[in-house]
Amino acid sequence: MGEQIKTSLVIGGTRGIGSVVAEVLRDRGDQVITLSRREKNNENHISVDLSSKKQISQTSKKIGKKHINNLIFCHRYRDDKWRKEFQISLDAIHHTIENINKNLTDNTAIVIIGSNASRFILDEQPLSYHATRAALESLTRYYAVHLGARGTRCNCVL
Repeated sequence: MGEQIKTSLVIGGTRGIGSVVAEVLRDRGDQVITLSRREKNNENHISVDLSSKKQISQTSKKIGKKHINNLIFCHRYRDDKWRKEFQISLDAIHHTIENINKNLTDNTAIVIIGSNASRFILDEQPLSYHATRAALESLTRYYAVHLGARGTRCNCVL
């Protein structure tokens, strides 16, 4: 029997590092669904405002019954508004995981792209960026503990 095709959901998968991650996953044979604020005429793309809890909750309806083998968060907020940074960088990850939890397989890998700004001060980044990057590591540990019992792996890549 052939190997089952894996489904990967890449948040922020249309630009920057997210587009590269999505392409690598496609090249290895995954069905890749991208999620971003951009409108794309593509059945494997979901347009969503990550600052909207309502739109994030509707994402699970758009995914349907597909099983997600890999969940990769590559999105980035690019401004220095404190609350918006936390909303996009942290709340969106939490709400996405909670809303598509039923779609995660027993062996799902969750990868959150973080930054070494969680441990060092980068002069070109605002305080809100540093604070959310440190919080991403804690969020990752939380989900590693709470989802690990079912085989889900959670990692934050700096």
